Amino acid sequence: MTTRVELPATLAGLQAALARGDFSVGEALAEQHRRCVENDRLWHACVAGTVRPPEVDVPTTTLLPLTGTALLHKDVFDTARRRAGCGEGAATRTEAAGQDAIRPTAPVLLALSAAGATYSGALTLAQYACGATAENPAQARPVNPLDSLAMVGGSSSGSAVAVAGGLCYASLGTDTAGSVRIPAASCGVVGLKTTPGAVSSAGVMPLATSLDTVGVLARSAADAARVYACAAVASHPQTLASPVPAQTALRVVSAYQDDALDPEVGDALEAFEDTLARGCAPSVTLHRAEPSARVHASRRDAWSRRAQVILHAQAGRLHQARLRSQGIDALSAPMQGVVLPGIALPAAWVESAQRERPAALTEVLSACFGAADALLCPALPIVLPDWEVVHTDGARFKVQALLALHRHTAWVNYVGLPAVVFPIGSDSRGRPIGAQLIGRPFQELLLLALLARLEAAGIASRTAWSACRSFDRAIAADLPSFVSPPERPVHRHQE
Repeated sequence: MTTRVELPATLAGLQAALARGDFSVGEALAEQHRRCVENDRLWHACVAGTVRPPEVDVPTTTLLPLTGTALLHKDVFDTARRRAGCGEGAATRTEAAGQDAIRPTAPVLLALSAAGATYSGALTLAQYACGATAENPAQARPVNPLDSLAMVGGSSSGSAVAVAGGLCYASLGTDTAGSVRIPAASCGVVGLKTTPGAVSSAGVMPLATSLDTVGVLARSAADAARVYACAAVASHPQTLASPVPAQTALRVVSAYQDDALDPEVGDALEAFEDTLARGCAPSVTLHRAEPSARVHASRRDAWSRRAQVILHAQAGRLHQARLRSQGIDALSAPMQGVVLPGIALPAAWVESAQRERPAALTEVLSACFGAADALLCPALPIVLPDWEVVHTDGARFKVQALLALHRHTAWVNYVGLPAVVFPIGSDSRGRPIGAQLIGRPFQELLLLALLARLEAAGIASRTAWSACRSFDRAIAADLPSFVSPPERPVHRHQE
């Protein structure tokens, strides 16, 4: 009979428990595997047949940063045992089975393994990583652990559900226009979009290569930072050399134009800002940008449109052969909306969009950041809708709700900045509302250090996932509660 162990809530806690000898590495892995299998019956985050039981326990003399950690990842990463499934159906996978043995493991997975992590299986996604929701006709729909009727964002859907639903401590996903941040926001977890080049994308299925980034989903800023540091060490070690001292003053600028936000989202952001402005987080200050320095709708939408042109063109080029050989029915409805326009786009439009990217980055750094360490923006502009509202085959599908999901994320990929999404409260139905901090290039650890201060002060919530009934109460009790501001202002700022 396998010994049941009580797992700590965080990766740091897991390391401390292993160092004390509370349980062995094998026992920790076995318990994580048990929870993964049990919880996946509720939430449907794993790709069938990919979840691996832990290896036989061996004595561990040196604890590495991720020793004893069983991680599952979005099914876009190749391993030596299996080609990335990319959200394909079983029949398509069978046809491609002969390719599995010739794919090397993605370098980012090797980096996590070198840090002590165990690869435990693949997670569902929007088909071919194309879509802002979990819609995928080839796989079971993953269920949001916080609310079974609520949407799960995409395309890193399974990663968000796995972290929120107790299947694993953290997961890698990919973000091309919000595909880490939207699912993180929908499931109330931390979602880190990295700077292009910060984490290797070799051995990772592309969607639009000049916009794609590998990101991290986790339960807290500290866990995300631990996984990111291990994943990025081989690609961009210079960004990891100087951790942020605890006493360093960090400056946040509220830089978004308060347009077209659902009232509950706007109120939650305003309450978050007011709490931060009162100095509740040590060594963190909030400033509100002058009108000329904000990420106005005109700025944001122009950059998003250029990102869309690049996404359409590169995805169209990637999937053109599939269209020719298998026909339009080989692509899901969300993919058709991305791929088909890309085939017809004039090359001059794509070249122009690419050419203007450096100027856009310069503009946002000089005009919007100023002396700031991070920009504060919304994660999603709308309260989290039911899945039937944003799935194209849903009974109450509304295209406006689907298109709104990318409004505050796609432009960040275009200019090439890192960003982190995290929960700050909940709406009237108890669904999470998130905020987004955007940083300077390769300042992921600074962003996460800033978020950790907000979590420690109770201004940002790191407990949304612990409300899920699949978690052991002992684990949920380990984490501090979210401290909600006592009042929400009647009117939002109009400076």
